Amino acid sequence: MGEREPNSEKVKAILSECLTRSYNFLDDFSNEIPDKVINSTDENRNYKVRKGWFNAIFGEIGLLQMIGYLESGESELVDCFLEDYGSKEFSARLTTENDIQRGDQVLKFLICYIENLLKNK
Repeated sequence: MGEREPNSEKVKAILSECLTRSYNFLDDFSNEIPDKVINSTDENRNYKVRKGWFNAIFGEIGLLQMIGYLESGESELVDCFLEDYGSKEFSARLTTENDIQRGDQVLKFLICYIENLLKNK
């Protein structure tokens, strides 16, 4: 993790929002793999099995990078996640329990990373 500290109220607010969303993606989405494909139009679509859940994790990583944190090479876990789950191969296949576990690992890392940044304000 970098030694940078959040240096503005705007950055602290962005980090806090990112932290809240990361907890939401970790805790408020089901690990269950249903028998049918879950679409964004389904009434209950809060499943980690959905590609949208992985895209949301990508979004949080991208946001952190955009504001100057979590640079490429800073976390092997994150770099491998981006490489593996940003591939066409992943997009073309069904999500597995292992995929969900890896997403959870990245979210737990992001939560610790952001909490440490905010603690050092």
